[in-house]
Amino acid sequence: MSLVPRVRFVFSEGWRRLRRESDRTWAVSGIIGAALLQVALVLLALRGFDRVLEAVQGRFEVTVYLSAAAKPDDRERVRQLLEADARVASVQVVTKEDALAEFRRDPDVDRIVQALGENPLTDSLSATLKAGTGEDLGDLVGRLKADASVDDVDSGSGEWQTVSRLAQSARILGILWGVLVLLAAAWTVSGTLALVSRAHREEFLLLERLGASPWARIGPFIWEGVLQGLLGALASGLGVALLGWVFTMWTGQDGMLQAFFILPAQEAIRLALVLAALGALLGGLGAWSVAHRLNRSRPA
Repeated sequence: MSLVPRVRFVFSEGWRRLRRESDRTWAVSGIIGAALLQVALVLLALRGFDRVLEAVQGRFEVTVYLSAAAKPDDRERVRQLLEADARVASVQVVTKEDALAEFRRDPDVDRIVQALGENPLTDSLSATLKAGTGEDLGDLVGRLKADASVDDVDSGSGEWQTVSRLAQSARILGILWGVLVLLAAAWTVSGTLALVSRAHREEFLLLERLGASPWARIGPFIWEGVLQGLLGALASGLGVALLGWVFTMWTGQDGMLQAFFILPAQEAIRLALVLAALGALLGGLGAWSVAHRLNRSRPA
């Protein structure tokens, strides 16, 4: 038998089994769909966390406090030094008069300033960093502190390290959770298929007596598992869409959960392809493991 008839037989037989064993199809597809829904939520959570992290990173600043003796030329030199650094997105000059006016909005601070009778503040510069560039600013801080007109530099390194550790921990936990869910699903799918394996044992033996090759015996079973996995992936995709719609209706268009569930078209297609691939892999591997055992357990 040539290759094309063999492939046609595998596909047609797999479709026939899928329709005939509807109870098993719903059970396996439901298990895979539930697992993939959890995986999709993990992926969406990691993506949403990255988006929130990027927004937080975009607010990290380096604040440079000038000395009381600093002149406008000194302030301009420090500003140019900051703007020349590729990690700096923008620089804002805050004069001591502007800083004092901002502080005096607090009545308690205003009373203290009135008691002092003078402005205790100095000019400063606030440099907003580009996202993902605040991890190592030692060289920039060193150049700034070497300037005689600079009194102090606050790079926010402690806050950056805290956010970075949280991001790394969240990614690791998310990946581990996704892997555990997939392994549990693969085990459950294999176990579910094993429960009905006895019903197919006679079919395997009959095909062997008819001279069918191992692939002709195992192939339809694997193709059926792949189709069941794709059905589960479809169910998980619909579940994600439903959850996104529910949260959108609940939180409104400006809710924080929009960062997790609202996907651009390209990312939505990528997520759908990932779910389809994982579903086909889970269903195919689970069916292969059971079919392989059936094929090996035939009587001598």
